[in-house]
Amino acid sequence: MRVFFVVLFFALNLAKSYGQVTIPAEVAKYFLEQNDKALILEKKDSLNQEIIQSLKKEVVLKDSVIRTYEEDYVIYDQIFQDKNDEIEIYQSQLQIAEKDIRKQKFLKVSGFIGIGIITILALL
Repeated sequence: MRVFFVVLFFALNLAKSYGQVTIPAEVAKYFLEQNDKALILEKKDSLNQEIIQSLKKEVVLKDSVIRTYEEDYVIYDQIFQDKNDEIEIYQSQLQIAEKDIRKQKFLKVSGFIGIGIITILALL
């Protein structure tokens, strides 16, 4: 659009040197409308650029939120793994304790049976 104006004004200045030049009203109206459209498009482009920059900032912010979630996932996953390991340790300790209790019960029962047999043999 501006090229048209430059060419038009150059032509006007060139024609001016040859004498009085009259621009038809329709031609002037057309170029003024084109100039207005060009100004509107520049403003629209500027606003579009601002919108694009805002959207880029929003995407960067959302990416950082996603990265934070991913980092939190890694941390919580490690915590859950540690807790699972701890549970496995407690379960193995519980199984060992249950075996020890069964052994103690067996020894007590065996001891009572042995004492009973010795007592019966002593009475005979």
